[in-house]
Amino acid sequence: EPHQIGDLQALPFPDYDIFEKEDGFDRVNSSIFGPKGVFVLPVMTGRGCPYRCTYCCNTPILEGWKTKKTFLRKYDPETMVDELIRLRDKYNVGYFEFWDELFLSNLKFVKAFLEIYKEKLGLPFSINSRVEVMNEEFCGKVADAGCHTIWFGIESGDEEYRTKMLGRKMKNEQVVDAALNCKKAGINRLTFNIVGMPLETAANMRETLKLNQKIKPEFFFFFPYIPLRGTPLYETAKREGLLQGL
Repeated sequence: EPHQIGDLQALPFPDYDIFEKEDGFDRVNSSIFGPKGVFVLPVMTGRGCPYRCTYCCNTPILEGWKTKKTFLRKYDPETMVDELIRLRDKYNVGYFEFWDELFLSNLKFVKAFLEIYKEKLGLPFSINSRVEVMNEEFCGKVADAGCHTIWFGIESGDEEYRTKMLGRKMKNEQVVDAALNCKKAGINRLTFNIVGMPLETAANMRETLKLNQKIKPEFFFFFPYIPLRGTPLYETAKREGLLQGL
């Protein structure tokens, strides 16, 4: 049974010093994730995701966890901001990428964190989110704190396929509204999309293109499907004989 660490405060923050060595911490300009000419640093404010998407590694991990509540863990907001200030000062960071699988997994944390972050730090940043929570209020709050880009998954533009095969139950209308809320708040949109999934047709893929064309995100990624062992979609692919020879 895997060792489950429920309290992130019991762990030290990641040590970035190893990347300072030769061929490591390059001051790379990222015109996608951040403003030009600044050093972008990936960080996490917590671990875990409450959703059970059929293609995601979090689903089998969550199955082996004690409770969903303890799977979602965040650092203390004040402690987290203090660490970000330390990183900014040490590495001359100009932009943070928050790689939490779902930044808004804890509303209480997010509210407190954004207030402290805006007051003490104020650097531009990007986050992962889901269209279900990207209402006008949320987009306005993160934009006010310095949010530059929100990344969110569409995966498939076909509602029926997305619901039945991927466990993603949002409507296309929600995707459009969320993208519009971002735009109104002055936040860039970056969509994640998957192609080549089990039982997906060319018509399904065209719907994904159409939905992206409709919302016109500033940036988009299309990834080939990767079957992850233990996930429901992997089992579907295996059952359909799509993994022979792998």
